Amino acid sequence: MKIIYGIFLFLYLIIMKVVIVAFLVSFVKLSVGQGIYAPAAGQTGTTAIHKDSSIIVSWASSCHVIRGLKHIDSAQLGYASQGVDSDALAIADGKTVSLGDSGVATIQFDGTIYDGAGADFVIYENAFDPTFLELAYVYVTSDGVAWDRFDYDYTDPRTTQIGPFGASDPTHIHNLAGKYEVFYGTPFDLSDLRFNPSIDKNAITQIRIVDAIGDKNRLHFLTDSVYVNDPFPTPYESGGFDLDAIAAIHLNPATSIDEEVANTIRLYPNPSINTLNIIGEFDEVIIINTQGLLVSKSQEQSIDVSGLSPGVYFANVKHDNEFIIKRFIKK
Repeated sequence: MKIIYGIFLFLYLIIMKVVIVAFLVSFVKLSVGQGIYAPAAGQTGTTAIHKDSSIIVSWASSCHVIRGLKHIDSAQLGYASQGVDSDALAIADGKTVSLGDSGVATIQFDGTIYDGAGADFVIYENAFDPTFLELAYVYVTSDGVAWDRFDYDYTDPRTTQIGPFGASDPTHIHNLAGKYEVFYGTPFDLSDLRFNPSIDKNAITQIRIVDAIGDKNRLHFLTDSVYVNDPFPTPYESGGFDLDAIAAIHLNPATSIDEEVANTIRLYPNPSINTLNIIGEFDEVIIINTQGLLVSKSQEQSIDVSGLSPGVYFANVKHDNEFIIKRFIKK
């Protein structure tokens, strides 16, 4: 009898969750009206991409997070601390790293993302239902120096604050990460970027995600942006945007260059203290830190790295308009 009772209880809890979620979705739609953008995962017209989609070709290989505060106006509460950087790597699994208020995550792939037909990459958050949406701005770079943010739109007309566990309607959200529930990613198409001569849409080396602070007082939002209202405050260890994973749809793999050529490129000594030597034929070396910032650019075989702070760096070795990405450590 206990087993049967347990089964009925489990089924009851599942049904109640479905009912509650359906109620929240209906309530939000009735109170703010349907928007013009794609609806939640599973609905007609959605753009959500499931983690097991066959169009995904690769997952992020590197992630560096700079945490934000649990509550932007209460520094004494400290910083978000849920998860670690590596939780954003590989396939979306619901295990996340929390950014906190205005926290930043910088992501790399084993290769460069290019502008193909339709979506080019997908960002996964861990929203536990279709309406609890924590949002983030998305930027890209092709050289680690110039960054461009995706133009986005947020049309929810409410002027009252969405509370810590409040509901949002994804039909009011466009080109913001976090639009869809766990295991369903938000797609981004590089053709949506404005023309920027500093950005090569066919050679994106890094993606940057910045948590959007959705406070109604509008004290903490990008001055050149549309105001975003999402759950606030979220003064928890898991506060802010929760990054689960990033998938590439259109990727030029780092190994696409002739392997014999790639194997001739070597860095020594590694770890380095004062000088990093590049062995092999190349056109240019661009050194980027784990925050996605360019720290050195050279065409020389020997590069002075004595001024770099100790840590991990990526040497993007350019050869015939392709990059071979090598990792090295500065001591």
